[in-house]
Amino acid sequence: MWSRTSLLVLMALCGCGSPDPNTPPVLRDSKEYEQTLVSVRQLTEAPFQVVQDGDTLSDDQRSDLQEANRLIDGLIAFQPDKYGPYILKGLVLRALGDSEAASRALSQGVLQAPSTPSPDDRLALARLYDLMAQIDFDKGDFSNAEKSASKAIELAPEDPEVLVTAASVQIQLGRPKSAEPLLQKALKLSPNHPKATNLLKLVKMANG
Repeated sequence: MWSRTSLLVLMALCGCGSPDPNTPPVLRDSKEYEQTLVSVRQLTEAPFQVVQDGDTLSDDQRSDLQEANRLIDGLIAFQPDKYGPYILKGLVLRALGDSEAASRALSQGVLQAPSTPSPDDRLALARLYDLMAQIDFDKGDFSNAEKSASKAIELAPEDPEVLVTAASVQIQLGRPKSAEPLLQKALKLSPNHPKATNLLKLVKMANG
């Protein structure tokens, strides 16, 4: 991953704006948009992996995510009708522990979603709804989590990740029988999925 100094130099060279941590960059064209997007991906790769592994972010990793959030605001300002940056913002804010702000960002992404999504759009939007479901799950709002998880499955019924999230919600709602087929399908698609494997063991015990 690039150092902070290297990224700031790149931003200066490509005209991405001031490195003030509270000011988003001002992007002038699609080339600068793509360069900034690359910077965001570089900044978030390691912190996202740490969060996925359930470990604690270091101070440097939190700083990288905060910088990524600033850059994402520049992406949104340049093209506010694209839903992708809102998903990135939601991921970053959730990793930083700000679930409320993450939910607001994702809700804005939903508003920008195309009415007739392409196959790629469907997968990306499924992940958006899946993330919304996970945030509501963490807050204990299982009713809204179920709604978002259902939308995710509707968009990407063959995605094991959204199936596992939906199954987790069903378990919390006291419906292990509804969770079992979701987990079985997830494992058919991804046989070594550790969370699906563990959850299926639990629901089989609950279902007798």
